[in-house]
Amino acid sequence: MPQLPQELIDAILEDVPDSSLGACSMTARAFVVTSQRRLFHWMSLVGTAQYERTDRLFEDSPHLAGYMRYVALNIGGIPHDYGTLSRILDRLYSVERISISGTNTAITSQLSVLDFFARLSIKCLALDALLDVSSSLLSGAFKYLEEVVLSNLNIIQVEEDPDATDTAALSSLTLSSREVEAADDLPVEESHAPPRAAIRQLNITTDSAFSILTFTLDPTRTVSLQHLTRLSVVFPPVPQLTWAGPFSTLLRACSPTLKHLELELEAIADVALPVLPQVNVLVLWLDAELTKTPDPLAAIVSSTTSSTPHLSSLTLAIVDRPHPAPSRWIGARPWTFVDLDALLVDELDLHQAHLELRYFVPDLLRYAVFVAYFSENLARTANEGLLRFSHRAALEHPMDRFADAEVRL
Repeated sequence: MPQLPQELIDAILEDVPDSSLGACSMTARAFVVTSQRRLFHWMSLVGTAQYERTDRLFEDSPHLAGYMRYVALNIGGIPHDYGTLSRILDRLYSVERISISGTNTAITSQLSVLDFFARLSIKCLALDALLDVSSSLLSGAFKYLEEVVLSNLNIIQVEEDPDATDTAALSSLTLSSREVEAADDLPVEESHAPPRAAIRQLNITTDSAFSILTFTLDPTRTVSLQHLTRLSVVFPPVPQLTWAGPFSTLLRACSPTLKHLELELEAIADVALPVLPQVNVLVLWLDAELTKTPDPLAAIVSSTTSSTPHLSSLTLAIVDRPHPAPSRWIGARPWTFVDLDALLVDELDLHQAHLELRYFVPDLLRYAVFVAYFSENLARTANEGLLRFSHRAALEHPMDRFADAEVRL
């Protein structure tokens, strides 16, 4: 298409559905680069067959590896120090987000993964179902990456030697010497700005062994976490005395910057949160049918929202069961919808009250019942135009746990 500028062709291809990009890449030479860049910006590998196929692909077309920005690797069940994985990682030089998961797999079984963390392009890291994760690796991630997602980890406490392999890799993400010199010229009043890549977003989704929160809530981590803008935590089933105090300390430390907070609602029912003046988005997760507390829903929401005076958006995320009863949404809880309805309309200055159903098994009929049920019981909120509904998967791909990942319905 010589009559059209390449920039215009690229802009048109940006609106082409993903399902048609393969055909586009084989239609005209002018379509190839843009189509392939979108097709190969993301990959997820599980099992040796997929690793071997990807290795052959990159061997035949090495330029495709340069298009990869988001990469999810499951290292469970693959050989120790897998050469194929090492070759794939050697070709990935533009990755911004990396997710490493396993099946209770020792991350030290793949030294090439630890070496890969030295890539200057990496901004976001997710770790899931891994053993022998060193505390120095996580300390480096908290200091130098923008977003960290952690779940199901066995963390090994080690002396945090700056010359250790994993910390040294992450420390390469610090400011270059030229940037440091430029920073020295900044006015004194700007000296409290966070480092260029200080962690801004932290997500802790599953921590049954209480290993992640024990590490995160250690007072020595506060400096690294005090610039958080988004925090998402699901608390493990351990006594509140174990984590309530340190968690409040963390919230107070990051309260000047924290804007988005996600919590398991029932776990914090009796915990007094500190005032969080900057939080404008609050997401509270709630099990659809099981109950952990006898407190009325309105009372729990009220106590939580009292700590967020500038809240504009409240989401109650109802986490569904694998085999739910069609009409049970509240189990044995004494939910008083009149009180909750009044709270949402009269006491909170909200722009929207969001009810979200998180499926285990997608079921549009169940979602329709969900919408009708809450619309009827929160009639005043609905009449004020505040009520919003959505649905999404409760079980997510590791890459979907990043803050701005596209929701997959």
